[in-house]
Amino acid sequence: MTSYNAPVRDTQFLFEDVFDVYESYTGLPGMSDFNADLVNAILEEAGKFASQEVHPLNYSGDKEGCRWDDGKVTLP
Repeated sequence: MTSYNAPVRDTQFLFEDVFDVYESYTGLPGMSDFNADLVNAILEEAGKFASQEVHPLNYSGDKEGCRWDDGKVTLP
């Protein structure tokens, strides 16, 4: 089976250096706890979820594929 590593570092670079989201959002109401540590923790966990839970589903989807039966689509 193939492996997948989510582009967490690329996303962190975009948030920090390209879009500067921390400066843009920290002044908004309800966003006082929004910071790089929080976003990085969320991105890391989302990357783990994508790699460990979502990626393995691709194999069965590619192997079995979808089926069209009596006007209904059946997913693998």
